[in-house]
Amino acid sequence: MRDDVLEWVGQVGTDGVQDAVFGRALAVSVAGLTARTPEEVDRGLLLVAAMNLLDVLTALGAARGSGRPTTVRAVASSAVHGAAALAVRAMD
Repeated sequence: MRDDVLEWVGQVGTDGVQDAVFGRALAVSVAGLTARTPEEVDRGLLLVAAMNLLDVLTALGAARGSGRPTTVRAVASSAVHGAAALAVRAMD
């Protein structure tokens, strides 16, 4: 399996970021749909919040290469989605 992953990474071209985002979103969706206990749901929401924090940091790190409006949109959308996941996680 490791060789398959390395081969896939080697084939990532200009659409690599989109592929990575789709794969990550798919993994979180599957984890959310298969969660059976409140603890599993809680972990999934925490994972979503952590991934959105990573997205914020990535957008800030790439800010130099992209324009200000693009960076602001990326940071804002990731921050809002991460905050929403934490808000849902805090509900009882």
